[in-house]
Amino acid sequence: MKRFIAMILAAVIICLCQISQATAARAEESVPVTIVDFPVNINYELYNLPYSGYNKMEYCEYPMIAYKGITYFPLTYYNCNLIGVTLELRDGQAFINKADFTEPMPYFSDQSDEAPDNPLYAQKAPFTVNVNGAVYDDVNYPFLFYKNIVYLPLTWTVVHDIMGWSYYFGDWSDTVRVEEEAIKLFTDSYYYYSSGDSFFEITEENLGATVAPGKTYWGKNGVRVYAEIEHINMIGPNRSNLIIIKDGVEKTVPGYSCHGQKKGPLFTVDGEYIYTVHYPGGNDPDTGKFITNGGPCKISIETGEVTYLN
Repeated sequence: MKRFIAMILAAVIICLCQISQATAARAEESVPVTIVDFPVNINYELYNLPYSGYNKMEYCEYPMIAYKGITYFPLTYYNCNLIGVTLELRDGQAFINKADFTEPMPYFSDQSDEAPDNPLYAQKAPFTVNVNGAVYDDVNYPFLFYKNIVYLPLTWTVVHDIMGWSYYFGDWSDTVRVEEEAIKLFTDSYYYYSSGDSFFEITEENLGATVAPGKTYWGKNGVRVYAEIEHINMIGPNRSNLIIIKDGVEKTVPGYSCHGQKKGPLFTVDGEYIYTVHYPGGNDPDTGKFITNGGPCKISIETGEVTYLN
C-alpha cells in the first residue's frame, strides 16, 4: 500500500511539473499588446472616431491591437469578409488566402459592452501560417493569437508586397473627418452591411422615407466602388451616395443610388457595370417638384454613366 501511494504521489508530482512547464512555455510565448486607439479606415468601415461611440476598439471582443508599433487585425469570420480573405486551419497549420467573392458577403461589426483589459496579452501563433501559398516566417512581427482568433500583422511586407493592397498611414482627415493620424486600408473585397428593410414613398409633392442604414463595397485590382445609406444623412434622393475610384481618381455618381428598400447589398457588380436602383434627385427647374423618374439601372465603372433598364 505504501508503495502504491508513493507511486501515485510521484505521478502527481510529475504531472504538476509538466503543467508548470507547459504554463511557463505559454507565458514565454505571450506578448503584451495594446488596444489600437487611433482612427482606422478599412474599406470605408471606420473605427475609433473621436466623435462617435460606434466601432470603438475598447468595446470590441476582438479589438485591433498594436505590437512593436505595428497594427494587428483580427481575422474573425466577418472581418475576413470585410477584407476579402479566407482562413482555413488544417493539419496544424493556418492558410490565409485572398478570396475572389463573386457575390457580396455579409459583414457585421464586433461591438460589445464589456471593455477588455488594456494592455492585453496575446500569444505568438502556435502553428505555422501560410499566406498566399508561402510560409510566413517574420520572427519580428509574427502572427498573433488571441482568444482563439488569428491576428494579421499589417506590416508593409504583408499588406503591400504579399497581399497587394493599398495602405496609407498619416493625416487622412479627408476620409475620417478628423485631423489626426489614421490608417487607411483598401483591399480586394466584396462585402455589404444592412440593418434591415427601408421604406420609400416618393411622389411629385414630397418624399417619405424610413431608412435602414447599410453599405456595400466592391474592390478589385485597384478599382473601388462604395455606397452607403444612413439615418442621419438621408435627405432624400438628391444626395449623391455612390463613389467610384479608378486609377486613383474618385468620382461621385450624381443622384441617389441603392437597392435600399430590402435588406441586402445596395448594389451588385460584374466588373464592368454596377447594378442598382437610381434616382436622379433634385427638383424640376420648371415646376419645382421632386424629379421622380428613375429606377433599376446599370452604371458604368469606367465613366459613371447611368443607363436605366426599364
